[in-house]
Amino acid sequence: MRGNEINIAKNIRALEWLKAEMLDSLASLFKNLIKNGTEEIVDNIAQLIVCCFLLAKRLGLSFGQIEQQVYYKVNTLLKEGNQLEDWHGDISLFKEYLDMKR
Repeated sequence: MRGNEINIAKNIRALEWLKAEMLDSLASLFKNLIKNGTEEIVDNIAQLIVCCFLLAKRLGLSFGQIEQQVYYKVNTLLKEGNQLEDWHGDISLFKEYLDMKR
């Protein structure tokens, strides 16, 4: 029973650490948006994406599930309409990118 308790505690610690990493990356992203540091902005966004995938894994989800849901969400946004799509075509560009990667 003790080993199971240790695994649960480790998992909780990992979840808390990932949440803190996400907040730190988000705060850094907002700061870098003000500074206009492109390289740092890319790094912050990449860190957030990695943290999201790792958080999903800790919650028992697969990377594939997250990727599939992103693809589904993009298609849903296109069907339902979206302000960014109307203004800039961002969502259809993202869908084209995802389709190219498949």
